[in-house]
Amino acid sequence: PRIMAAERSIDLYGPMAFNWPLAMALKEAMARGVKVRVILDQKNAQRALGNALLPYMLVTAPRRLPSGQETLELLDDTGKVIKEGDLPIRWFLPFRPAKQFASKDRSDLMQELHATTIIIDGRLALFGSASLDSLTWGTGLREYSMWVDDPALASESARQFDRLWNHPFLTVSHRVWLGEQEPSKEVTAGRAVESILQGGKTLPDRESMKANLAAEADRSRLLVPGKVLQDDKGRPQCRKL
Repeated sequence: PRIMAAERSIDLYGPMAFNWPLAMALKEAMARGVKVRVILDQKNAQRALGNALLPYMLVTAPRRLPSGQETLELLDDTGKVIKEGDLPIRWFLPFRPAKQFASKDRSDLMQELHATTIIIDGRLALFGSASLDSLTWGTGLREYSMWVDDPALASESARQFDRLWNHPFLTVSHRVWLGEQEPSKEVTAGRAVESILQGGKTLPDRESMKANLAAEADRSRLLVPGKVLQDDKGRPQCRKL
């Protein structure tokens, strides 16, 4: 509900993030013109494959309209269809060769991205250990996360997000993962381009994972009411903080 009620921006990053309720909430927000940015970890091919389910979900998840009707298209606030390669998703590539980093960068940027965080409207932030994937949400893992309503803390976290989002060595676009765009020389310097950089093109298991999500998608549709209560601006109504 808090993601669906965002007004301006949503920044999300962490090791794993894919489940239907999350995808549907992000889809609703993007359709209203909320600026969404996502950074997902790409430590290895298996994690990259799992995280690639989120963009697949964003372009295929059901979306409820104010009329109560349903659509599958992902539209921006101008009505233009957003294709998977154009999604605001980047991939975090840890463990770059140390010689490519300034000394001040080596401590935190050489590690995998394991700080699950969501920052909403520059004020509300979710921090914790719970990954945002279906396996974590649906099993008995002992995880802990909390929402913090603090603009100063959210701003500090946003600066860390921007650092990762704009770092030339650590992030590549989703279009690169799909094989639609070549990675930059900075990203590939000092190492061969691994399959995780073009996973959508070289990992056939993606189709089997998509198929396994079909039943979960049908169950998740039941979680979304046929007609979402909305305010006069078309935003889902949520409890005010």
